[in-house]
Amino acid sequence: MKTYFQKALPYLVSGAVIMGMSGCGPKVKLTEYKPVPIAKADIMPTASELEHKKPKVVVMALQNGSTDLVRRVDGGKSVADSTEAILVNSKLIELVDRGAAVKLQQELSLVELKGDTGKTYQGPEIADIAISGALSSGVVSSKFTESRTSCDKKGKCYTSPASCSYQGSVSGTMKLYELPSLKVIDSFSLSGSDSYSEEGYCKSHFDQEGLISKAAENAPNSLKVALLNQFSPKGYITERRNNDGKTIFLAQIGSQQGAAYNLKIKIYAMRSTVNPLNGSVNNEEIFIGEGRVSDQITPNTSWILIEDKEVADQIRVGDYVKYDYQKGFVDLFI
Repeated sequence: MKTYFQKALPYLVSGAVIMGMSGCGPKVKLTEYKPVPIAKADIMPTASELEHKKPKVVVMALQNGSTDLVRRVDGGKSVADSTEAILVNSKLIELVDRGAAVKLQQELSLVELKGDTGKTYQGPEIADIAISGALSSGVVSSKFTESRTSCDKKGKCYTSPASCSYQGSVSGTMKLYELPSLKVIDSFSLSGSDSYSEEGYCKSHFDQEGLISKAAENAPNSLKVALLNQFSPKGYITERRNNDGKTIFLAQIGSQQGAAYNLKIKIYAMRSTVNPLNGSVNNEEIFIGEGRVSDQITPNTSWILIEDKEVADQIRVGDYVKYDYQKGFVDLFI
């Protein structure tokens, strides 16, 4: 039977890691900061943009390609299931059951097979974005390592027994489609692997299906950061405060939208430019700079610390922040 300490150890370790990360993050006492006037952006957000509606996403089973092993274990479904788990845990999207999107699956399959990018989805409006793709290969292999004996300076010898390691890997492509236009928003190369070892000589019959199935299940992990950044919500700036050269901004995005202490963010603005030749007005997204989420977080707001004064002085009411997910952070929390 496990002791209380043994049961609690995983949580204690996790807590220590999180505290270690947060120790170097921006801590803010709001009473020490004074409000500062701030101009409005050229283009202010609409009422619908302020609602924080999560995009509806449906994840289709990827096509299994021509590899027999991949088809036997239905690797494309394993990839889809793991992708769903990542997105659900992120709390950034509203997941749509792929079982309700049979017609969409059929049309996406035709688009991917024929490359018909001009096609528009005509079925029920069930999602904003569809994720699909295909696994192009699945490979298994084995590697034998002979027994080895080594001796230390005192003459004591150690023998490692002969062993065999077995590996499985899959690769393919994942695509994000905007609905109903079926326009490709982004595409990613997909790869995953799994392995195990045992003592003795390599066997001609080993768990090939298990290796490929697990490799397919692991494949979306390599895309965690890219997927989360794809669905990062916008938080609009509403207030600025200063304190002895330090600047913080209030963003309308909080814990319910995935805000977390010390999470890196990027600041953007929509700016209007006039073409001097014909007088036409164009709206463009402009990258302004970077910052960090402070410890001041509510369910729907968070205070952002901007250390670069030049960046801070460019920010206006109505500009917005988006999370910049990075591997270390994602591995800890999602």
